[in-house]
Amino acid sequence: MSRDIVHALIPGTLQSKNWYQAYLVLLGQLFAWARLSELEFLPEQELPDNHAELEPLFRTIGQKKVAGAFANVDQSLWQTAWQQGDELLGQIPSDEITRACHSVMTAKRHNLLKYNEIPLALQRRSKPLSSALPEAMGELLEALSGSGGSCYLPNANSFMLGADLALAGQVYSEQPAISTLDALSVLINPDIHIAQGHPVLEPAFFTSGQLQKFDHGVGLLTADHRYKVNEVRDIFQRLDTQVRSEEMLFIRHMFWRCSGQVVIAVPGRFLQKNTEQHIAFRRWLLKQNRLHAIIKLPKGLLPGRATPLYVLVAKRQVTDNVYLIDASSDYFKATPVRKKGTAKIQLNNVDVILEQMNEDSASPRFSKKLDKKALIQGSVILDPGHYCADIRRIDLLGKPVAASYLETLVDIIRAQALRDIHLEKQVFLEVTANDINEAGEIEQPAKEIHVDEKGLKRAKQQLLQPGDVLLVIKGQAGRIAIVPDVCGLNWVANQSFVILRLKQNTYLNSSIVLFRFLRSQTGKALVDSICTESQVPFIHGNDLKQLPIPEWSAFEQQQAEQSHREILKLYAQVRFIRDKARMIEDELLKEA
Repeated sequence: MSRDIVHALIPGTLQSKNWYQAYLVLLGQLFAWARLSELEFLPEQELPDNHAELEPLFRTIGQKKVAGAFANVDQSLWQTAWQQGDELLGQIPSDEITRACHSVMTAKRHNLLKYNEIPLALQRRSKPLSSALPEAMGELLEALSGSGGSCYLPNANSFMLGADLALAGQVYSEQPAISTLDALSVLINPDIHIAQGHPVLEPAFFTSGQLQKFDHGVGLLTADHRYKVNEVRDIFQRLDTQVRSEEMLFIRHMFWRCSGQVVIAVPGRFLQKNTEQHIAFRRWLLKQNRLHAIIKLPKGLLPGRATPLYVLVAKRQVTDNVYLIDASSDYFKATPVRKKGTAKIQLNNVDVILEQMNEDSASPRFSKKLDKKALIQGSVILDPGHYCADIRRIDLLGKPVAASYLETLVDIIRAQALRDIHLEKQVFLEVTANDINEAGEIEQPAKEIHVDEKGLKRAKQQLLQPGDVLLVIKGQAGRIAIVPDVCGLNWVANQSFVILRLKQNTYLNSSIVLFRFLRSQTGKALVDSICTESQVPFIHGNDLKQLPIPEWSAFEQQQAEQSHREILKLYAQVRFIRDKARMIEDELLKEA
């Protein structure tokens, strides 16, 4: 009921107003006042409905000493909740203040206010969930988490997704900075505890001089970060301070602080990299014997990023097996109404994802149950996509076709910047996106690069060969080209390209087949799906590696090569006709 009241008081049309945030704070203060008066911390009185009377009221409340039912609330947090009231009120139209005051008084009079629902409703209006993650993502994490007792939500994103857990228990959340709405959330709902801190660098919440442990937790990390050397100083012996990856430290911290069920959503770089440190971390994760499942979610859930998210589920009880669930296929995607700054897709069929952790309802199409000891002694590969790739399909001409990841078919060579020293050293011709003709072939590059001995090794690594497929990954991201049979011995790729060079002994007979697929409507759609929507479009290497390529038969590949030759002939004819038309136009101009 209270959520409906909040939504009714904050119609979508208000979001464009410059006083919108001030209005949200006003509503939070009005709801806090209603609760304080019900608890008799404030005298029961009719709420004033104008700026002139509300200003001294909020000032008086802010100056009160915290006591009684609020003895556990820090005085500075109390002051934060009220200190901006007098200056914010002046920004809001008087009729909106009157309407808000009358509505809250009416709801209070008729006992319509459920205070445990109000904080999250206000927070989501302040920072709409659609700008962070689809709402179904919150539903998934909440369904996977424990209930009752104390719940740990270690940052602002986690709080946004999991604050509803306060309906069934105590919620504890660390924030880098406590806003007025954060402070008001604590006053409105006594089951919410917010403290300033950072889960890895400066954890909060202590009991008897020790870090407090929690019954369960929900953590969300939308991007990995690499700390500086010696930046992480752990006096609580939670972490391996030699590790600088925030993602791995965040997971260790969550396991340490939560004794029961833990749900953690992370980018999953530790699943994809195979350095000694990443492999050792995966072994540590398995040896904890609490890991129950790893779920790979679809790409595009994060605005501006094509990176998939992975959800780790750990339980209190020891388990010998782990479920690896691949929920990244189109079956789990729903296309939302697009708005600027929102995610490309919504999460779909959450109930099916949940079923995959039950042996009776799990489908081999999406889920694999593996023995932890075998994984520890073997490859320690924990990416669900690795185990479900053999049944992966893409739609080609309306029919499902088996596919393999791009990294299994080609060597992916990332071109680097070459420094031109402007001296008579070894000369290379640098291929740029401007050298791609309308047929997708590379033409004679015009840009010369003079490289000295220091840059020679790098230049040779990105020398082009006939048949190389080039993909622009930065700027004009998604453009595809192929190096023709007539290729200079000193052609090198510009740093905006990756070179896709066909491996030996794969089912692809020719790089032409790969080129034609990537230039097709289906191929372009797949490439576009992994292209980030930022000011400078970019394709991440891990996304490119997992691009599905159809497993065509020898006959289908032969047809593709024949079509390629015909297409090049047609483009050549178009070019000849265009050049002839221009020549005629030039002759007419001369005669005039």
